[in-house]
Amino acid sequence: MSERQRIIESRRLVFFKRMMLIIMCLSLPFLIADLFASREIFPVLTAFFLILAVLYMLAGKVHAPGLFRAMCLLLAGIILFLLYISSHDPRSYLFTPIVPLVFYLMLGKREGMIWSFLFLASLVLLNMAAYPAGAGGQWMNENMLLLSSVTAVYLMVIAAANQIETTFQRVYESLQEANTTLEEKNAALMQAQEEINTLKSVVPMCSRCKKVHDEDGSYVEIDVYISRHTDSDISHGLCPECTKELYPELAEEILKKA
Repeated sequence: MSERQRIIESRRLVFFKRMMLIIMCLSLPFLIADLFASREIFPVLTAFFLILAVLYMLAGKVHAPGLFRAMCLLLAGIILFLLYISSHDPRSYLFTPIVPLVFYLMLGKREGMIWSFLFLASLVLLNMAAYPAGAGGQWMNENMLLLSSVTAVYLMVIAAANQIETTFQRVYESLQEANTTLEEKNAALMQAQEEINTLKSVVPMCSRCKKVHDEDGSYVEIDVYISRHTDSDISHGLCPECTKELYPELAEEILKKA
């Protein structure tokens, strides 16, 4: 697994755990209320609550992408079920806008978009089944207005979720680039520090030929030693004193050109 995938999966796992806790806390009051109000819904909500608890306990122990897909499928299923049994109540559509946000944050940009539009298609088909075209004015007025409003909000949430995921990817790429630059600078500083430490240390040198005792036990010229232990390149020339000593007739002309 690459570093990027590891960071993304870690972020999704944290969001997964928090989302599971929120959903369990929100579903518990409905579970208690339905215990007395609706004998039909209570077993379904009980199973939903127990599966959520199992998924939460499995977080970090099983393959994360599979766990994320299971949670998204469970969330979509329970919302569609509640819509099916109470499709005539507009309040049953309140939780639908959070679905694409969960899909994007759990599954990523591409897969989240696919799941979001599949859920929207299921929502439309479920709504059409609850209000058949033969219902006449009721279908044309109340249901079309409700469906249009829900779809508009749903599409806006998809656009927002898509922008959030895109922004995260851009931020990650910027941070990754900055981290790479920082690592390169740190490596250069470490190398420079090693070179400084090498040059600061006591260097054994022959008092006669001026050769330096290297780490491998051999004696090398000082320019060879410097080239081995630093990134510096040695260029050879003559100082003014040596120039006058070796070329007394041409020394003055050579020094003027230099």
